[in-house]
Amino acid sequence: MNRSMSDGAGSTIKSAVLVAMGLLLFAQSALGQRSIDLRPLLGPVKHQGQRGTCSVHAASCLMEYLIREKTGSSPDLSEAHNYWVAKNFTLKTEFLRESYASSDGLAGFLAVEAYRYASMLESEWPYEPRNWEQTQDPRCKVVEGKPCSECFTGLPPPEARVLPYRIEPVFVERTRLGEFLLQHRKPLVFNVAWYPDAVDQRTGAIRMPTPAQQQKRFGHVITLVGFDARTRRFVYRNSWGPGWGTGGYGTVPERFLIEHCEVAPYLASLHQYPPEVKEFVQKASMGVSGTLVEVEPSRP
Repeated sequence: MNRSMSDGAGSTIKSAVLVAMGLLLFAQSALGQRSIDLRPLLGPVKHQGQRGTCSVHAASCLMEYLIREKTGSSPDLSEAHNYWVAKNFTLKTEFLRESYASSDGLAGFLAVEAYRYASMLESEWPYEPRNWEQTQDPRCKVVEGKPCSECFTGLPPPEARVLPYRIEPVFVERTRLGEFLLQHRKPLVFNVAWYPDAVDQRTGAIRMPTPAQQQKRFGHVITLVGFDARTRRFVYRNSWGPGWGTGGYGTVPERFLIEHCEVAPYLASLHQYPPEVKEFVQKASMGVSGTLVEVEPSRP
């Protein structure tokens, strides 16, 4: 009788332990699916130099990841080419041309959309840390008081070859950025309001800005490459070299991205804008990733 009771108790305990172990493994698996970090799958962090090209560095990081994911190769794409394509093929409205044709800057989603037209290796057109306007290159022409587009982009080498890869952009609402990263495991390009006083330059950690810190504000484009659903923080990749932040990366709270996208001040009055401006603000307020498309090589 005692032995029988002992065996029964032992069996019950053993079953309980197995159930507990199963629950633990399930919990660990669930927790594993609640965070993602793509940094080990990315190439070296680059530096944009003195140019306003954070957008093309972010877009190139995304495109390199998509090519690596599909082919297993580790391409180093030409940010210079992406910038030139963006300035020449994506500024399709008068608003976009007025905003970007004669300035050294670009919205992140436009840099991603440029990869719908062409991609190129860095070896075909190496990136320069300063543009023609900054180096006072004689090829930088001023037309009607404004520098021409080539002052900021330069011109592609005549024999440069393009790759057979394009992108189909995928836009993601700010409240779904983390969900997208967890589900699709792809980087996201995102325009943020950059408050220098709310960023720890040593670690790259972004804090929610105080009203005083919001007085000093810039537009910037980053690449979201990680997310932890428990802490609601993203890992982002910057374009200021590996010496900035944590090896070129930082973290940012989800709330910051929702409340402080670069165009946040314009969202409340969106209905007042003409269609082309409204479309721009809507796209600039979202994260953008993409799907890789393989095509026959051709020039854009």
